[in-house]
Amino acid sequence: MLQLSSGLLFPFDVSHISCGRKYFELVSAHAPRLLPQKYGNDEPLKGCFSLDAIEPILQASWQDMFLWKSNSSKTNGIWQMGKGLRHSSLFVYGNNRTINSGELKSLYKAMAVSFGEIDFGYVHALADPEWESFAPFATDMLSPFNYGVMTINLRKCIPNLSWATLFGRPYVEMIGMDRLLSSPAFNVEKWGDSLVYVQVSPEISDVESKFSDFSDRRNAVKSHLGDHLFFMPNASQNDSKSPMFTFC
Repeated sequence: MLQLSSGLLFPFDVSHISCGRKYFELVSAHAPRLLPQKYGNDEPLKGCFSLDAIEPILQASWQDMFLWKSNSSKTNGIWQMGKGLRHSSLFVYGNNRTINSGELKSLYKAMAVSFGEIDFGYVHALADPEWESFAPFATDMLSPFNYGVMTINLRKCIPNLSWATLFGRPYVEMIGMDRLLSSPAFNVEKWGDSLVYVQVSPEISDVESKFSDFSDRRNAVKSHLGDHLFFMPNASQNDSKSPMFTFC
């Protein structure tokens, strides 16, 4: 069983309750197993979630941080409202038995249309082979996927290429649309004028069961896009590059 982590980073504030309403409508339509049973602004989560009571729930709790958990599907997540010079973010955690990567992709694609702008996104699973390969560099390459890749990480570089990655406008402008679309990955899709989905291998379980093949394909994609975009274990981090982010 693999522990999945995923995230989306938005260049605007999502604290208006219309964003929360929109999100849960999309979850209900595309990934209903991610609907919460408990919610709150901090642990322990005490609120009982119901779509029938979505308006009072959002009025009371859609602020700063909105945490949720589903005991039945063993998933949990957090919305962080971006203010100032940082992204708003959604992080979702679970395992590959309770989170269907296809449903998650469908949800995120619908969110890209509904929310408009996504700067960066990812779906990944840190399996034992990856921990063993990059243990000396865990702080920079692995840990961000456990607690959520955030603006502070991306201002340095992308920690590593995930099983699936969304490159938004800042990266499209930096890398180029043609180069992104010609990535030697298993699947590459253009989700809009400024958003590209890159999936390294057919199944997310490949990060464990076929790690060598996954790693080779990932390295080929990174080399194609530019190794300087990612954390480089054997190079000066002054060589790493990241785009300029604009927030509204």
